[in-house]
Amino acid sequence: MDGLFSLTTGNDLTGRWRRLRDGDPFVSLPDAASRLDVVEAELVSSFCGDGVLRLDGPFADLIRVLPELGRVRAVTRNPHATIETCGTYPAPELGSAGVAGEIGVRFHPERWRHGYALDEAFAPDGTAGLLFYDERGDPVHELHAEIETRRARLATLVDLFASFDQSPGDEIALASPNLAKPRPEGGSWLRQAEHARPVSVDAVRSVLAGVLRDAVPISIAVRSSGAVHRFSGLLHEVSTTPTGVALEAPWVRVRLETSRIAEVWTICTPSLDGPMTSLELLDRAARVVVSLAAARWPGRPEPEPWRRLVESLARP
Repeated sequence: MDGLFSLTTGNDLTGRWRRLRDGDPFVSLPDAASRLDVVEAELVSSFCGDGVLRLDGPFADLIRVLPELGRVRAVTRNPHATIETCGTYPAPELGSAGVAGEIGVRFHPERWRHGYALDEAFAPDGTAGLLFYDERGDPVHELHAEIETRRARLATLVDLFASFDQSPGDEIALASPNLAKPRPEGGSWLRQAEHARPVSVDAVRSVLAGVLRDAVPISIAVRSSGAVHRFSGLLHEVSTTPTGVALEAPWVRVRLETSRIAEVWTICTPSLDGPMTSLELLDRAARVVVSLAAARWPGRPEPEPWRRLVESLARP
């Protein structure tokens, strides 16, 4: 992956992938890409014409068709968190808070650069799906077919957006020239905010345990460069993993890798219905990768038990 761009040669990478998969049949795409020392979009694109179909934009037009697919499994992830929702996409102009049965995602399609359709034989979990990546080959959003998915409509969507070029490999920008320009620190707005304060990373676990204990509806937002994927509702299970915490609710699963979180801040912002308190989880570049807040609906104030939980957190 030297230089500004990486161009996969296809044969070498696909051969390495097959050898890796023979030894570990259940290896995921992110793990495989890491072990093969390539970005994920490189690995997927190397199979174009052999289980993978390259898609062309404009992806904003594709997003408008997603509600027609019916029930699917939607996933948004970053290196620190993954959220998985089974449900339907609402019309983009309506928006969604991510309540049970609905996929609550706010898209930023201008960041979507690469798209691929996977067939069942290639996909590690054996389900057909669509995967989208940004200009650096990092995942922005994906969806997978379920039993209730309208397969004929999915096939039509793939035909409509299929690229004429199905040669293996894609040019992936591995280092943007913009990185050489001075940039303001990503978390400076938090440090300068009047009602923001840092708390321990361990506070995430204690807050989630309190939310489960007190039955407080919560809003969880996982961010990628091209999507903000949200769930709003009651958690049914909070469990500890070796590197973080796993959450479950009807049709929703969230995994937080708290060991990779660099900072956690509480922030209180005004709204028409009163103050809104949230926990903002930052990576080492001071970018917000996950947000936790109380689930709220118009006209209703923030639940008092949530505010008490957050206010009880000590500084690190």
